[in-house]
Amino acid sequence: MFGINYNCIFKNLNSTLLSKQFLILSYNNLATFGVIFAIKDITTLNYENSSNLKPIFINLQNNMKTLIIFISVSLLSLGSFSPKEAGVFIGKGNIDFTSDAPLELIKASSTKLTGVLDTDTRQFFFKAKIKSFKGFNSALQQEHFNENYMESDKYPKASFKGRIIEDIDFASPGIYKVRAKGKLTIHGISQRRIIRCTLKVGRSGLSITSNFNVPLEEHEITIPSIVNQKIASEIRVKISAVLNKK
Repeated sequence: MFGINYNCIFKNLNSTLLSKQFLILSYNNLATFGVIFAIKDITTLNYENSSNLKPIFINLQNNMKTLIIFISVSLLSLGSFSPKEAGVFIGKGNIDFTSDAPLELIKASSTKLTGVLDTDTRQFFFKAKIKSFKGFNSALQQEHFNENYMESDKYPKASFKGRIIEDIDFASPGIYKVRAKGKLTIHGISQRRIIRCTLKVGRSGLSITSNFNVPLEEHEITIPSIVNQKIASEIRVKISAVLNKK
């Protein structure tokens, strides 16, 4: 019935029949689910090797021919993560951007990238504070970046939220070329993007790297004509992040 191998189920469970009134089942682990099934003849079950587990009482109501047993079966034999938790990775990383214009090369970087990836659903969310970018060619240039172009007080963060297209096996260590599809939000303007990434899956965590361009016009970032030869219309962006199990 239910296609359940009873011998396998009872193999690692401790149970002791105390009387016609109660059956004690013992079990102690994290992450469990209940299996309910009927057993018409209790004598067919093997209750040997009973020890070391905590009791759950089930009233048999004096009926030894039809017995409903609720058994908690472990979903995880090793580790301390539930299935949902086991798929969640969080971490930090870096963002570097480059503006390569005819009259000036501008570089800046941030170490404040944060992100989360759920490997069960392949959904992700990354963000960074605009004011965390350091570098530039002068303090005045950094000030103009925050006040005039990015308007960092009004739009303090940039983010990318979406889902990995490829259905990869996160349980298998290796290097995967994937596409991240989602909404890239910069300067308060969201654009749907598909960004190619390299995903390295390890035994204890994973890392992500990517290189892509951001057209300023798509995010309504206006560059005055007086400096349009010093600031590129498309910014090259490079990210790298390391994520570990939550």
